[in-house]
Amino acid sequence: MVSASFSDHGLQFYYRVVEVRQDSPDSVIRYLRVAPNNVYCPRMIVQAAEARVAGKTPAQLAGRSNPCAVDPLKFRAALRKPQEINSVFEAISYGIVANCGGSSVSLSLPIEQEVDRKQLKSTHPDMARLWDLSSKIANPVFDNKDLFHDRSEPEDLALQKAGERLRPELISGRYDNGLMEARNGNADAARQHSFRDPLSGYKGPIPASASKGYEDPKLENTDAYHFVKGHRLLG
Repeated sequence: MVSASFSDHGLQFYYRVVEVRQDSPDSVIRYLRVAPNNVYCPRMIVQAAEARVAGKTPAQLAGRSNPCAVDPLKFRAALRKPQEINSVFEAISYGIVANCGGSSVSLSLPIEQEVDRKQLKSTHPDMARLWDLSSKIANPVFDNKDLFHDRSEPEDLALQKAGERLRPELISGRYDNGLMEARNGNADAARQHSFRDPLSGYKGPIPASASKGYEDPKLENTDAYHFVKGHRLLG
């Protein structure tokens, strides 16, 4: 599962990957984040963590949010008429690639604001639950909190060092199918279908203290400007 998030704050893309694989009789969950260090420092970082869930298969962890139970053709048909939206502060689309026995399923989930999930829940509840699949799996394993934010500097560096070790797998193309599906779910997204693109300038972990000192940008000589209309960017 790959999410591609675009925020009006900083006008940047942020990516998350949740991978679940069976290591009989357990499941191993890998959780990664690829993002700019902060709004004012666009240098990319990779954070990662891994956990083992004893005695459960990936299908058991997915529960009723099982992508293998969804027919891709019917899924696309159900989303044929997207909702019309005016503005979105944070647009998050998802790509899901699932191994289903001897076959695989790839699904592109558009940003939630473009989907009438209330209607979808009444007609195709198995499809509507897919938007919750990533959080359903990752949140309980990582204590129902955002693993990558509000960390101490040593904790953040540990996450970044784990991410640095996984960078070769990211740029190898292992998760690119999921990324492609996630980017297809956001019409405003640039057509970058490989993690090699955002990580082309990756230079390793960045300590939080090294990125301090940035200040919010301020408009100078404000009396010289007269704004007649506000405009909010669509993310």
